[in-house]
Amino acid sequence: MKEIRGAAAVRYARELSVFFDIDEELLARAEGEIRERRTSMADVDTLIEEQIGLSYDPAEILPGKPIFDFLINRYGDGWIYVAQEGKDPEAEERVALRMFRRLLGEKEPVSLIDVKGLYGRYSRTRFGDTGFPRDADLNLLFHAALRLAGKGVLECVEDEEPLPAAETASYGRRRFGLPPDAEVSLVNVLCDRCRRESVNASMRLHVECARRLRRVLGKTTARPAG
Repeated sequence: MKEIRGAAAVRYARELSVFFDIDEELLARAEGEIRERRTSMADVDTLIEEQIGLSYDPAEILPGKPIFDFLINRYGDGWIYVAQEGKDPEAEERVALRMFRRLLGEKEPVSLIDVKGLYGRYSRTRFGDTGFPRDADLNLLFHAALRLAGKGVLECVEDEEPLPAAETASYGRRRFGLPPDAEVSLVNVLCDRCRRESVNASMRLHVECARRLRRVLGKTTARPAG
């Protein structure tokens, strides 16, 4: 297992534009040590409401926010972490790769996607026992995609700086996808005029896209003359 904790995790999350994870077990345990009895996150939630008048909401636990400051002041920063690798990183990479492959088989295939969008599409997909809570799966998926891109198994496209106004930032400022793995030559298939219409004499495609193209072309019928 691999993770970053504390202030280093906050800096890392900010630099990569990802969320940090929250170790709720540690929070509950730390509150129990203060009270000298066993406590749960329900006790922490109640305490937050009593002390600052807010409900516990992970989405609101960001630097500069009241809940973040309250938790830091009471428990330190050990509850902040970014999960990078679980118990079996290679298994996580295999799961991530299957998710990216599924995109090409969709009714509307997608070549590049950020991992938050991918995770949202296939939220029922499980990594299994990673050693981390399931809330950490998004960051585990992101880091699995980074490793696969480093091995050349996935393409990785970083967001432009600044992004066009119509676009929103990708999770981690990166989008990932499978690189083309087949080359379809049009030489001796198309005449010179049709090749000019197609711009290139060959195309680099995903195998799944090439199969889909063949199916569509196989169903094509000529328009009647006149």
